[in-house]
Amino acid sequence: MSALPISRGPGAVRNERARRAILRAASELLAIDGYDHLTIEGIAARAHVGKPTIYRWWSSKSALIAECLVDHTLLPGTFAPQNTGDIIADISAWFEDVIHFMSEPGTSTLVRSIIAAAVDNPEVAVQLGERLGATPDSLEGRFRSGVDTGELKKGTPAKELSETLLSVVIYKIIAREDFKDGDSALFTRMLVSSSLAT
Repeated sequence: MSALPISRGPGAVRNERARRAILRAASELLAIDGYDHLTIEGIAARAHVGKPTIYRWWSSKSALIAECLVDHTLLPGTFAPQNTGDIIADISAWFEDVIHFMSEPGTSTLVRSIIAAAVDNPEVAVQLGERLGATPDSLEGRFRSGVDTGELKKGTPAKELSETLLSVVIYKIIAREDFKDGDSALFTRMLVSSSLAT
């Protein structure tokens, strides 16, 4: 996944203090109220700025959420698999880290709100994927390195494997289904075993 340009409205150069206050307010209200109830009016009031200020800098609330992700105001951490030479263990550990993150209080609800914003704005989907590690240099990169080192068969579709694993995470969040112990290793083996070099 590659980042898309963040959509911004026309206007004067931003005041950094106001920008930070707006991003923080949007992130806090998204976590509290969800995307459907998030309003520019509410963000402006919480950030102590005028509503026109927000509209000068962002074309929509979804564009604002995309910048919250770019800025790491939302989901400040990122996830990336290690490269220990054991691709099953490395991808399983990445999956386990994401599962633990999603099990933290409020996290799955927040991510569902981010997914709702992604329906309105593909920039949000790109940034969410990057926070979770589905990038050419992260999860996809680990699959590519597995091909390069002979852990995986030549021609293994690294991008598609990365996107499939991310889709499992997203589906579980949307369906409000909990991950069970052993799911990380199970899903990894199901997806990767046919591509392992013999």
